Amino acid sequence: MMANWADLELGLLTEIARKIELHEDFVAFRRVCISWRSVAVIENFTNKSNQIPWLMLPHKINSNLWDLFSISKGTHRQFMLPQAQAQPQRLKCFSSNGWLLTINPCLSMALLHPFSGRRIKLPHMNTFKDWNGTLRVSNRQFYFITKFLLSCSSSALDSDYTVIVIHGNMGKLAYFRPGDKVWNTIETWSACYLDVILYQEKIYAIDADGNIMVCDVKGENPTVAHQVAKLPWEPYYEEPTSFSEAYLIESDGALRALTRDYDDDGTCYFMVFEVDWSTKTWKEINDLGNKALFLGYNSSLSVEVSDTSYCKPNCIYFTQDYCEARWKNRTFGKDMGAYNFEDGSITPFYGGGRNIQRLTPPMWIEQSYNF
Repeated sequence: MMANWADLELGLLTEIARKIELHEDFVAFRRVCISWRSVAVIENFTNKSNQIPWLMLPHKINSNLWDLFSISKGTHRQFMLPQAQAQPQRLKCFSSNGWLLTINPCLSMALLHPFSGRRIKLPHMNTFKDWNGTLRVSNRQFYFITKFLLSCSSSALDSDYTVIVIHGNMGKLAYFRPGDKVWNTIETWSACYLDVILYQEKIYAIDADGNIMVCDVKGENPTVAHQVAKLPWEPYYEEPTSFSEAYLIESDGALRALTRDYDDDGTCYFMVFEVDWSTKTWKEINDLGNKALFLGYNSSLSVEVSDTSYCKPNCIYFTQDYCEARWKNRTFGKDMGAYNFEDGSITPFYGGGRNIQRLTPPMWIEQSYNF
């Protein structure tokens, strides 16, 4: 007689669960039956750190289905995004710490956990200090927000978290904390911020001139930022320049800045710098070691690559990080690949062609342990 998989001894099932290395395999294990689900809890998932993020591919035009691509396994997983079935082609999304920031056609903003369906309402877009209602006339309202950062990675957010966004034509900073009715603008002399990160419990942001600004939203002056460092342009450029794209990332406890350069075909080159806080200067990093970096329309992420990670160390995995209006001559959503830091080569990690909606390009989303 054939054994019933549901009747396997729980101790054996627990040992099997503890041997699973990939998050997506653990999720599949949970779906087998009730008894398997009972042992597939977070305590039995031994590889909770250093997980490779999924590539979230916005739905095809006229479809409610969204797609997750695993570069670990080369497989796809389709799902219907909770709370986003109505007019999906007009839903703008950003990703940070396993959550999405969503903006709907009415310009209502919310945090959305894509797998549990939990939704947290945020202040409306018109509560920004420099909101300009005329953006609706030129259909630019969906480009008012350009970056999103969530301070907490838990699927069950408590009352102590911060949402930070880069917004407006001048790329300013604003934040929200539970209980706020409006978006709080962070006042700085700098503008045109390109990326933001939470580092040592403070907000660090980099602007187009390479200035690194810091703000403590839990301190005495939560809406004031000041400069702490500046990226060098010498000897890398012939004259002072504004950076097209720049990112901040924490890796091995250190704050690093990355610059991204383009040619006519798209992304062509990256540089990585690490700050020396004693001198407030930067040194160029020429080797990422066993780390892989993930950049794009999401919070930047550093992952330690093991033999079972199925992605390469010393590489930068990037997706498109600019809107269609900025680069009209490029195919939307296609500028993505793996940049090898050793030889400067770029190889594709996703070959699936698709006709996608243009509000949200492909982006990385961290695996959330909502077991």
